[in-house]
Amino acid sequence: MRSLPYRLAILPKKPPTISCTYYKANVAKAGLVDAFEKKFNDLKFPVPEDKYTVQARIEEYEKKLEKMKNIIPFDQITMEDLNKVFPETKLDKKYPYWSHKPIENL
Repeated sequence: MRSLPYRLAILPKKPPTISCTYYKANVAKAGLVDAFEKKFNDLKFPVPEDKYTVQARIEEYEKKLEKMKNIIPFDQITMEDLNKVFPETKLDKKYPYWSHKPIENL
């Protein structure tokens, strides 16, 4: 028995098309096959965004690298510039200073 990734890898990228001519000739109810064919052809499946393949990860890391290349040099950067580039470093309004003391206790 082969593994699931192997079985998925050998499947064609596009499934084979359904020929409705056979069904039109053999189904007794008129218009049933035409209605089914129209609904089937209108059916669209959303393709999820690929976040786990190597190419997607490479693109994500290239964006991060480009961000690092364009950053202001360390000896010239201000806290405002740092907070723009890395919003997670921004201290909140309740604890605006290092050591995280509330404003009323300063």
